[in-house]
Amino acid sequence: MHACLVSGFVSQLLVEEQGRGLEEFIVLAQQKKIHIKNVSRRELDRQSQGAPHQGVMALLLPYPYATLESVLALNADLILVLDQIQDPRNLGAIIRSAAAFGVGAIICPKDNSSPVSGVVHETSSGLTAKVPIARVANLCRALAALKERGFWIYGADGDSACDLPKTRLNSPCVIVMGGEGDGMRRLTREMCDVVFKIPMAPHVESLNVSVASAIVLYEFRRT
Repeated sequence: MHACLVSGFVSQLLVEEQGRGLEEFIVLAQQKKIHIKNVSRRELDRQSQGAPHQGVMALLLPYPYATLESVLALNADLILVLDQIQDPRNLGAIIRSAAAFGVGAIICPKDNSSPVSGVVHETSSGLTAKVPIARVANLCRALAALKERGFWIYGADGDSACDLPKTRLNSPCVIVMGGEGDGMRRLTREMCDVVFKIPMAPHVESLNVSVASAIVLYEFRRT
């Protein structure tokens, strides 16, 4: 909840009438000039549709997605492309890592990808406000447009023969991370200039995509 309030995308805070232990949320909402409405427990239950709410709920404004054109106009040395990340907690964790390592923007496909939701805001610790996120209809066209702007396209794939530590990550750089189940799609992979894998012990099959993203972003900044 703190992360949602900090993000700047909260339109209203619903607070249970005579609820206890909510003073901190109310003060923070007042500081952010967020409208506070006292409602009954029954109304909170209705609004949450059965989800736990602990007596307080934030109503979010629609997330202001960036456009591909605005991303291309950025003077960014690093852009992260997520090919069908569907778990909102993974998306939130990736956004947090992207903010930590200075990613200029994130690009996701509109289909089969998690939108920026309350769960994403919360998991990112409010950092959805720090990294522009664009949703595009055709990911391959977006990658082609980035190539035309001089970006090198690097994709992470566990089946690659090339190890990440041995890969020179040129700047400006686009890093492509695949979805939780099948990784990068074939056409996305074909758009990559270089495909690498994160070397791991033989008995470990794969890493969570949010963990893998953090490792790759750190490696780009390290080199």
